[in-house]
Amino acid sequence: MTRSPLTLWILRLLSNLDVVATILIAVGVAVLGTLGTVSESVVLSATLATLALLSITILRDRLADEKTNNALQRLWDHAQSGNSALDFFGEWDDNLFRQSVETAKQLSILAVTNTGFISSHEEHFREMVKKGGKIRYMIVNPLGNAYPLAADQSVGIDRNVGTLRLNTNTSLERMGDLALEFPGSIEIKLLDHLPHVVISMLDPESRTGIIFATLPGFNQPYISRPSFVLYKKRDSHWFNFYQTYFDNLWQSSRAELYDSSKHLLSSTAPVHKP
Repeated sequence: MTRSPLTLWILRLLSNLDVVATILIAVGVAVLGTLGTVSESVVLSATLATLALLSITILRDRLADEKTNNALQRLWDHAQSGNSALDFFGEWDDNLFRQSVETAKQLSILAVTNTGFISSHEEHFREMVKKGGKIRYMIVNPLGNAYPLAADQSVGIDRNVGTLRLNTNTSLERMGDLALEFPGSIEIKLLDHLPHVVISMLDPESRTGIIFATLPGFNQPYISRPSFVLYKKRDSHWFNFYQTYFDNLWQSSRAELYDSSKHLLSSTAPVHKP
């Protein structure tokens, strides 16, 4: 609703009532003093009262300016911090992952060796498939051409190909045994390719889909690497990108099924050549 000029003028007047009162008092005191109709002490008291009212007005305006400046500074700080990588990257959120697995119907994992991860979550995976869930598990083929690159970028004793291969074999045996325990619930593939991201993807076809992603490093501990979480409902563009990334690798010729009933990763097994 449009307000009339008179209404706006009255509102401005009311918002500055203390200033108007100060002016009226000052004018009144000046007139009365000039006419000599009041005593000098009255004029002095009225003058002091006017000065006090004027001081209060000035103080109020200064406080208002300070509040405005503080608000502007907070807005500026927020705008600056909003562009920080800390708002996106963080540490792996294991609690959130565990909570998500409890209600998930499908889990897709892409990793290099994944030994520690499987050790921590094997029971959660077992409970998931008990309830009818499905798991797709894909790690780098320890006998493939890409595997030495995985060892090269690792840290500590895992830089030794033989040591890293033993860790991968441990992961495969654990997941393989789980697959045998729940036939048809777990698919395992070996990938002759070094992924540029580690992925744990839950219920990608659901609106509640979620992706946990960790970027690789080079000779840097896994715990120090940046992680991020994508929600399908909120981050649909990048969620779809990483979902397609996983699916493309899963369907590619570089990924081959692992037979859980046979331990094919013996030292005499042939190296896969794409």
